[in-house]
Amino acid sequence: RLYQPSKMVSEFDRAITAELDFHLEADHATRFAKNFEGVPLVRFPKVYRSHSGHRVLALEFFKGLKVYDAIANGFDGETITRAMLTITIKSIFEDGFFHADPHPGNILIMGTPDAPVIGLIDLGLVGRLTPQLRDKTIDLMVAAVQEDPRGLADALLQIGTPTKKVDRAAFEAEVATLSEKYLGKQLKEIQVSALIRDLVNGAQKYGLEIPPDFLMVGKTLMTLDGIGKTIYPELDIFEMTRPFFFEQLKRRYSP
Repeated sequence: RLYQPSKMVSEFDRAITAELDFHLEADHATRFAKNFEGVPLVRFPKVYRSHSGHRVLALEFFKGLKVYDAIANGFDGETITRAMLTITIKSIFEDGFFHADPHPGNILIMGTPDAPVIGLIDLGLVGRLTPQLRDKTIDLMVAAVQEDPRGLADALLQIGTPTKKVDRAAFEAEVATLSEKYLGKQLKEIQVSALIRDLVNGAQKYGLEIPPDFLMVGKTLMTLDGIGKTIYPELDIFEMTRPFFFEQLKRRYSP
């Protein structure tokens, strides 16, 4: 009942079917290119529609280096990590449409060490956030960067759907314990994957069903966490994203 395996299998079925339809991936590439038009930091391959179909996808060739090869060839780990985080945060929290599988094999580093360009490929698996879920997730991230346990609990209660009466006091105590374990530390000292896993498990334990799209955000951040730790161990993901989330709050509450 807690983990709803049938729903998980249905979501896997939907995702894998979507990845096998190249019409969808072509549409994704076009949408990403439009969302990042005028942003020199990133490129998405152009789709050659005349040579593409349901089972064939013809894309622009990107000549670049895989992430770890780029680092070995003089590219700066901090610059690449910051660029990837900027791209991901914009796509999730501004566009509500993001690459849900940004593992190292899907990232090509082009340009020069002084002006790197991130090429993102394999766009079959994407995540989407509704404006409402985006706002709730921003609240969660703001609470995280402010190290606010009650704010974290409030945001999770808003994100999840109760499947039973939630013992709010016990749930807040659980979140406070997790906050002490993770928040206020640099990324090199914590695992973002463990933080997200424990928050989600805690929510489910108290009867909150977490939507699949939010879990996709978690999966994406976990993947970036792994890459960031490898090429730039000093990264503090919460400190780096703090200005963005406060800017989003200012926009939300502006006159």
